[in-house]
Amino acid sequence: RDLPGVKSLDIGLGYRYSDYLSGGVDTYKADFDWEMIDSLRFRGGYQRAIRAPNVIEMFNPARAAPQLLGNADPCNFDSAQRTGPNAAQVRALCLAQGVPASIIDSYKSTFAGTQAVQQGNPDLKPEKADTFTFGLVWNPLFDAPLLQRLTTSIDYYQIELEDAISTLAADIVFARCFSTSYNPSFEQSNEYCSAILRNPSSGAPDRTNTPYFNLGGLKTSGIDIQIDWSFGLGAVGLSDDYGSISLNLVASRLLDFDVRPTQDAPWTSYVGTYGYSALGNNGAHPDWKANTSLSWSRGGVDLGVRWYFVDEMRDIVGGPGLEKYNRFDLFGGWRFSDQLRFSAGVTNLFDRNPLATFGGLPGNTDPGTYDTLGRRYYAGFNLRF
Repeated sequence: RDLPGVKSLDIGLGYRYSDYLSGGVDTYKADFDWEMIDSLRFRGGYQRAIRAPNVIEMFNPARAAPQLLGNADPCNFDSAQRTGPNAAQVRALCLAQGVPASIIDSYKSTFAGTQAVQQGNPDLKPEKADTFTFGLVWNPLFDAPLLQRLTTSIDYYQIELEDAISTLAADIVFARCFSTSYNPSFEQSNEYCSAILRNPSSGAPDRTNTPYFNLGGLKTSGIDIQIDWSFGLGAVGLSDDYGSISLNLVASRLLDFDVRPTQDAPWTSYVGTYGYSALGNNGAHPDWKANTSLSWSRGGVDLGVRWYFVDEMRDIVGGPGLEKYNRFDLFGGWRFSDQLRFSAGVTNLFDRNPLATFGGLPGNTDPGTYDTLGRRYYAGFNLRF
């Protein structure tokens, strides 16, 4: 500390060895925090992280649950696959899979679903991830009263995960089995096709095995931005006796979100989309997401509004997509003394409905992204003693 160009510099190194049921693993990190001058700080680091498979992922007994395929059975005589350019190969694959030859040209499943059989896998390996971050904090220390209390930070992150532990949803197993990208020769020995077990009499897909596996991986990167700014109203030509204004902005820009279901599969980008990813986990990946608060305070009284924003997204299962989502909250408080404070507010001021997800089917939404409770009110006292 206190050197030319280095007001302070902290460097951290770490290493850990862990022995799990799935085997021994090494994790390590290196990070730094460099305050160049009073107004500028850089920070960042690299870390190797792991997640060992849990008890359910390793030892859960086989259990079946009905699961929709999202589309008709590809072996239906009038399906897009049976009537497309690879119709002859698809027909042969359906025969090899168990659809009886006596009904192959009239076969049509009456239920577009299957029993997905999920179970643990004791041979799982830990997931591995490499994380890189770099950012800066800028507190400009301007003399102008309007900008004296301005602080900004911007951080870049990049994460690459391998050997992801997951199951493949049954509809993805079917899609991969009958896809020229994953099964170009339409062979029944393909790992996806062999997971489909059909009834020898009716040809219907009775079961689809979907155990836990070390599948593919995930790569993501983005930028996180935060702005904290406050000033007295005297800075804009009024008087500080009228109070002060505070602004807080936290925004995230998603640059990459690429997934591949198996080690030899191609990467697929999910930036700006919503739906079931190639690893089978439901998720929202908007380009932009932000939370902004603007408040006024004077003495012991404060009032504010909060704006929550989620960017528009395409629905990867073929739905109409999701429009931009805006939700506003009101909040305020009155401090009677150092010991007693009253607070109240309205959450979801305009009673914004959650957006329908998963292809726009009624009743489906994402409670982690959209508010499902509607407009609501709260009030309370806080007493310190």
